Amino acid sequence: MKKEIIVLMFIILFNIGAGLSTPFIFSVHANVASSTKTIFPGDSLIVNTEVRSLGLGSKKLIDANVIYTVLDSNNNLILKKESVIALQTYFSASQVFQIPENAKPGMYHVTAEVNYDRYRDISSDSFFIKKKTILGNLFK
Repeated sequence: MKKEIIVLMFIILFNIGAGLSTPFIFSVHANVASSTKTIFPGDSLIVNTEVRSLGLGSKKLIDANVIYTVLDSNNNLILKKESVIALQTYFSASQVFQIPENAKPGMYHVTAEVNYDRYRDISSDSFFIKKKTILGNLFK
C-alpha cells in the first residue's frame, strides 16, 4: 500500500511539474467471473470491470477508452474488443467474450486497459480452457 501511495504521489507531482492540465487519475480492476474461470472452446467468458476515479482530478464527465484483449500462454492475440465509457467517479460493467471453437487447451489472460488523454491503467486476470471432449461437455 505504501508503494502505491508513493507512486501515485510521484505521478501527480510529475504531471503537475510538467505543466500538464489537472490530472484525471483512475484505477481499473478487471476479473474473470468465477463461473467462467475454467471453460471449454466455444464457451462464453465473462469479465467484470470496475473503473474508479481516485478523486484527484477534474470532476467532469470524461469519455475513456477501454481495450480488452485475450491472449494465450504464448502471448498470441485471441480476441480484442474496444469500447468507450463515460466516467466521472465510478463505472462497472461485465463484458462477454465468445471464445473461438478452435481455442487450444491451456492458460489464457484477459487484460482491460483504460486510456484517457495521457493517463492509462491496466488490470488483468487469467482463466483456463479445457480440452473439449464428448464426456466433458456432459458434465460442465
